[in-house]
Amino acid sequence: MASAFIHNPNEQIIWEGKPSLRILVVYAVFILVMLSVIAVSIAMSLFWGMMLVIPIIVLLFLLRPYSRPISILDLFRRYYWLTNQRIVVRKGLLTKDIVEVDLVFFRATATHQNIWARLLGIGDVYIQGKDNNVTLLGITDPLKTKELTRVSILDRRQAMGLRFIDVT
Repeated sequence: MASAFIHNPNEQIIWEGKPSLRILVVYAVFILVMLSVIAVSIAMSLFWGMMLVIPIIVLLFLLRPYSRPISILDLFRRYYWLTNQRIVVRKGLLTKDIVEVDLVFFRATATHQNIWARLLGIGDVYIQGKDNNVTLLGITDPLKTKELTRVSILDRRQAMGLRFIDVT
């Protein structure tokens, strides 16, 4: 499938992936806890049950399973490729969007993992440029992916003989 967009014989796939299905486990646990809290509040008297539910719902919201709301169906239709020349993101269920950005245009990489994602070994990788930003959502081993992306960006710049000095 990846060879469908690679037409240059010098381009090689370094990494490919998609959002981990471990995210579904986090969502399932979160929903079960929320339903349990609601059931307890109904079982107790309405007043005392609501006094218990409100702080718990606020706490659960603060510890929500994933920082970005992602459609569950969208998770199954997202795919990422990192080549030695560009990053390709394919997403969409009914429609298909393909975003390709040359590695030369990126300047920084970062990761984000909340407590639930850290427990499951997943997270987001942010690749930032002056005009282009790409987010790889729900990636397994995000630190390794971020470092691989950073090294690929530096290699691409070096291969093209470029250096970026940000003058903004």
